[in-house]
Order: sequence, then structure tokens, then C-alpha cells
Amino acid sequence: IKYWSAKIKKGKSAKTVKRQAKTRKRYKSYRSLWREFYYSLYYTYRYSPKSSTYKKWQPKIDPSHKALEAYYKKRSDYYIGKVKGHSKRSAYYKRYFRYYMYFEWYTVRLHWYRVWFYKKMLRRTRKGTSLYKTYKAEYSKSLKNKLAGLKHLQSLASKRLKDIRKHSSEWNLWYRWWRWCKKRLSRYYGRSTTKYTRRASYWFSRFNSLKIGSKRYKYAQKRIEWYYKHNLARYSRYYKYWQAKLKVYRAGYYKWRKAFYYYRRWLRSWYHYKAWWMRFLIKWRRRFSSSSSDYKTITGKYKAERKEKMAVYKDYVSTLKYWVGKLPKNGRMYKYLVRYYKRYSGRRTKYRNPWLELRKAERKWWSLRRKPASDSGRKAAWSDVRKKNRSVVALYEKREAYYKKKMTKYKRHSRGRHYRYWFRRMMYNKYYMWKMMYRLAWMYRWQLKHNVKRGSSEWATLWKGYKDQWNSIFNLYRRFIVDLRSRLRQLSSRSKWYAYWYRWYRWTRYRIKYYYRWRSSWARRRATRWRHAFWKEKYGSRNYRRFSGKFWSFWYRIWKFYHARYIRWNYIAYHRKPWGKGRWRYAFYRSMRYAGRAVRWLGWWIRFDRKRQRVFTKKGDRGHRALEREITRFKKYRSYYIKYLVRRLTWWKSHVHSGTRGFRWVKRYLKHYGAGRESWRTVYRTLRVAEHKTMRGKDDWAKIKEYRGKLVKFYDERAKKWEAFVGKQKKASKRYIYGYRRMFWWHYYGLREYRRGYRIAKYKKKSSMEKHAKTEGKKRLDWLVNRMTADQKGLYKRSWLYRALKGTVYWLKRHYAYLK
Repeated sequence: IKYWSAKIKKGKSAKTVKRQAKTRKRYKSYRSLWREFYYSLYYTYRYSPKSSTYKKWQPKIDPSHKALEAYYKKRSDYYIGKVKGHSKRSAYYKRYFRYYMYFEWYTVRLHWYRVWFYKKMLRRTRKGTSLYKTYKAEYSKSLKNKLAGLKHLQSLASKRLKDIRKHSSEWNLWYRWWRWCKKRLSRYYGRSTTKYTRRASYWFSRFNSLKIGSKRYKYAQKRIEWYYKHNLARYSRYYKYWQAKLKVYRAGYYKWRKAFYYYRRWLRSWYHYKAWWMRFLIKWRRRFSSSSSDYKTITGKYKAERKEKMAVYKDYVSTLKYWVGKLPKNGRMYKYLVRYYKRYSGRRTKYRNPWLELRKAERKWWSLRRKPASDSGRKAAWSDVRKKNRSVVALYEKREAYYKKKMTKYKRHSRGRHYRYWFRRMMYNKYYMWKMMYRLAWMYRWQLKHNVKRGSSEWATLWKGYKDQWNSIFNLYRRFIVDLRSRLRQLSSRSKWYAYWYRWYRWTRYRIKYYYRWRSSWARRRATRWRHAFWKEKYGSRNYRRFSGKFWSFWYRIWKFYHARYIRWNYIAYHRKPWGKGRWRYAFYRSMRYAGRAVRWLGWWIRFDRKRQRVFTKKGDRGHRALEREITRFKKYRSYYIKYLVRRLTWWKSHVHSGTRGFRWVKRYLKHYGAGRESWRTVYRTLRVAEHKTMRGKDDWAKIKEYRGKLVKFYDERAKKWEAFVGKQKKASKRYIYGYRRMFWWHYYGLREYRRGYRIAKYKKKSSMEKHAKTEGKKRLDWLVNRMTADQKGLYKRSWLYRALKGTVYWLKRHYAYLK
């Protein structure tokens, strides 16, 4: 520019060069101004208020901001002046309007930077100080300017969209501007609303736990009441606005219909909010004695709210009646409102009155609950409660049939709004039915626990009714699950409705499991009562035979279940190829799980027979011999069952590929069931039998030494496994501690076993065995002490693990001092 300014002195080109030079100069001054504004924010934030850098840059924030704002205003005014007199769809208008919008956006950006800056400064400033208050005021002012600027940009973009063709490239540009501004504004208002609601919900959650009459209690009460009145006024304002609009528009036509729908929507919101507040007052009132002034004040508030609610309800019904008379008889809205009016005017008679009568009957029964169960008044009141409860549940059943009919009508469009609406109504109806049924079950249970003698005819009647009621609730749960499963299959797993109904499904599954637990625990309690009563009966008596038969049927049913499951999963494993991998392992593991349970259950019956022998018979009599034969038969059967398992596992070992994880599982189970070596149980029992014989004078030290070595080998193998596990974990982590504990115990079992051998040898004065046990024991003690001492390194000395290791080392040295 400098070069051509010197070369060209006149003509059109000279004016162009001069204009470029002027623009360049203006741009340089603008850049320096922008840099000053940015640096003033940056250095003010980075440095403390006492530093010289802060004192240098902080006073420059406002002047530089005002200068930049003036510059942007001047440029935007220049460009808006350029477009005057031109067609709104011309290229000239299009270009200069765009420049004008750029400079308007730059003004908003200035406020954006200031909001960011003052937010940062508030975080680093102490609350309550004068500086904090100054920053707070500046932050509020900047935020207000930023939001106003965004609204201005949005309105400008909206106006421009009306001036141009919808399918042009410029329309897309300004639509993006409009959408971007709307998004930022909605985010802000959404966050502020959430923050406000969160504040209110905090006080609602804290209110009932605060001390009555305290400062925070009064503040919470004030906040809750303000929140309620604020929302109620909003709903009231909207529904009254749309109620007035009904008289403005032509009755029955599009705008009138729209106004009616809005009126109904906001009135419902008001009505439900009022009902919620009344429930809150009832809950609040429970905190006071019924004779206190606070109780009476809240009751007065409740009555006033109920009166207002009923007045609005009557006004709504009268509005419906008025418009039914005004609408043309052949119109769609006339038919709709006639049906609507009939429903709302008849709702109290059809639905509300039975519900109120039920509550009245419940209160009457509750006032008589302390009377004896045989009292005629109490019986009549309880009969009335059950009858009224059935009538209310029957109403819900009828509504459910109606909703199902509606759903069938819209089943072709199962993701549509009509089907969604009727399904939601049906599920809420089911939930209300559940509440009624659960309430009656609770009353049954209360009577069983209070003031009714167990074993009496009244108790038996109540117990039968209670079980029947729970059976009805269980059937309702099943209906819940069937409906919800079918609905979840219809929806996409990514939709919000899928998530919503899945939460209902999960709640139902939780409730039905609660019922299953209750039913099974009741059955277990019954079996426990039988078992306790059984040992008190006379051998061979009628009750003895009856209980024995029950135990046998119970035991055999469960054993058959385990065995059938084992056969089933074994068959599935055979057909799941490749053997030894993924899906095969799952089936194989389940087959082994049920096989193990079948073996253990056989052992349970053997032990039960042993106890019957001890309690009811004497050695040598006929009963003792009969039970001995049964025990022998079951022991043989158990050994045959284990042999069958081993044969099956041996077959799997020869057919599963040796490099797979499944092959290692097969080997492990073979080892467990004793194929190719003695089992732990056999070794343990053989060793203990040899020890008992030695103590009685029949010494067999060679056998004791051999089998103690075998037993300790089992312990060492398991300890080695956990030692390898601990080596892979992060030190002091949960998994490290979990593995370390198991490693320690298996090593300790070996140490303890040699201490037992040492004590027996010392008592029997067998010096060679005493020396052997002491040598092996010392070897294991030294390993444990050295390992635990080494593992203390690197741990914080006040940590739990350090103290546990150090304390255990101290305990080992004290208790095994004889090994020194």
C-alpha cells in the first residue's frame, strides 16, 4: 500500500489505494484496542490484587470495553446505512446485512468474555467481601447484556428469514444463526430452571428432618410456600388466559379447539399441583399433636385449599356444560365435549364415591381394631372393608378391559401416540389396583400380628385370606410383566419410552422376587417347624411316620430336580461345539454345579439317617439295623454316582482339546472327585483315624507321617495358587488383600498341622517324629514371617495393612515360640 501510494497520485486507482490505507490504519488501531482489552482480562485474572501487574491492567478493562463497543456500534451503523434503499433480496443487501450481523455478534462476544472473566474472579474471591460483591454485580450486568444481545441476534435472524426464499443458501445461513442463538438461550434458561428446582427439592427433602421452630425450619417453610405459590400462580394465569380466549374464537373451529386443549392442559396442571400441596400439608400435619395450635393452623390451610380446589372443579364442569350448549350439534367438538362432560360430571358418583366409602369403612375398622377378634362389631367392619375393597378393584378391572379394547384398536401403530397414551393409562390403572390390593394385604397382616390368638378360628380365617390376597397380588405382578415385556419388544432400546417402561419392569421384577422370597421363607419355616417337632415325637408313632414321609418327599423332589438339571446341562454341553470353548464351558459348568448338589444332597440324607439312629434307636435293635441298611444303601448309591461322574469326566478329558480352558476345568473336577489320586476328604479322615489309634496305643507312625505329608501338600498347592495371584495385583489394593488373606491361611493350615503332629509326638514321647514336625513347622513359620516382614516395606506405617502384617508377625512369633 505504501509503495502504490507513492506511485499513483490521481485517478480512480489513487482513491482505491487511499481507501485501503485508511482501512489498514483503522484495523491496526482496532487490533491494538482488542489486544489491550484481552490482556487486561488475562493479567487481572492471572495476578493477585496486590501485585503491580494487576494494578496496571485492572483499570483498563472498562475503558477498553467501551472503546471496542463504540467501534462495533459505529461499524454496524455504517453497514445498516449502506443497505437502505436496496431490495431485500439483492446481492448488495445480502452482503452488507451479513457485515452488519458480524459486528452485532462482536458486541455480544465482548459481554461473553466479561461473563467468563467475572465468573473466574468470583471463584477465586472470598464470599462476603466487598470485592466479591463488586464482581457479583458486574457478573450479573454482563450476563444480562449477553442474553439481551443473543435475543437481539435471534430476532434479527428471524426477520431476515421472513424476507428471503426458504430454499436459498442464505436462508440456511440465517437459520443456523437463529438456531444457534436459540440453543444458547434455552441452555441458559434450562440450567437456571434446574438450579432453581434443585434448590426447592433440597428444602422439600430436608423439611421433615429439620427441628421444628428452628431458623432453618422457618426458612425452609418460607421457600417451600413461595415455590408452591409461584408455580400455582403460573398455572392459574395460563388456564384463565386460555379460558378467556374460548369466548374470543369461533366456537368449535380450529383456534377454539386449540384454546380449549390448552385450557384443559393448564387447568389439569393446576388441579394436580393443588392436590400435591394438600398431600404435603397432610404429611406436614402429622409432625404435630392433634391438640396443638400448629396442627389446627395447618388443618385450616388444608380445608381452605380443598375448598378452592372444589370451586375450580365446579367451574370446570360448568364451563363444559356451557360450551356443550353453545357448540353446533353436528360438530366433532360437540360429541367430544358431551362425552367429556358426562365423564367428569359422573366421575364422583362412579369412581370417587366407592373410593371414599372404602376409606370410611377402613377408618371405622381401624377405630375397632383393639377389640377382640371375636367381637361382632369388629367382624362386621372388617367384612365391610373387604367388600368395599373388592368393589373398587372391580372398577379398576373394568377400566383395564376398556383400555385393552382401545389398545387393540391402535395395535397396528404400536409406536404411535394413541397406542402409547392408552398403554400408559392401562399401566397407571394397574398400579392403582396394586395399591388397593397391597393395602388390604397389609391390613390382613396387621391383624395377624396384633390382638388375634394364634391357632384360633379367627387367626386361621385371616391367614387364609392373607395368603389368597398375596396370590392375587402375585397374579397382578405376572400381568404387569407380560404387558411390559410385550411393550419393550415393540420399542427401540434407544428410545426414552424404552428406558421409562424398563424402570417399571425392573420395579415389578423386584416386587415379585420379594413375593417369592416371602413364599419360600414361609415354606422353609414350615419345614423347620416340622424338623423341630420331629425330634420330640415317639419313634414309630403316627406323627413320626407322617413327618418322615414329608421329609422323604421333600428331599426326593429336590434331589430329582438337581439330577434332572445335571442330565439336561450335560446333554446341552454335548451338543455345543467346539468342546472346551465359550458356550460349552457355560453348559459344562452348570452340569457340574448340579452334579455336585446332587452328591451333597445324598450326603445330607445319610447324615439325617445317622441322627435318627442316634436319637430314636439303640445299637442292636430292629430299628437301628433297618436304618443301618438304609445308610449302607445310600452310601453305595453315592459312590456309584461319583463313579458315574468320574467316568463322564474321563470321557470329556479324552475328547476336549488339551490346550483349552475347558480341558483344565475337566482336570480340576476329576481331581476334585478323586480320579487318579486320593481326595482331600479321604486323606484327612485316614490321618485322623491313625492319630486316634495312636492315642489309644495302636501306633502307626509311618502312616501318620505319610498322610500328614499328603494333607499338607494339598494346603501347599492352594497356597501356591494364591501366591501367584497376589504377585499379579497392585500392592494394598482390594484384590491384593483378598488374595493375601487366602495365601496366608493355606500356609497357616500347613503350619498348624505340623504343630498338631508335634504335640501328639511329644505326648507319646516319639523323639524322631517330634523332630520331624518341628523342622517342617519351622520351615513354614520362617517363610511366613520373612514374607510378611518383606511386604511391610513401602506401606504407610499407620495404614491398616501395615499394622495387620506387623501384628500377625508378632502373634506368630509368640504362639510358635517352641520352634525357635
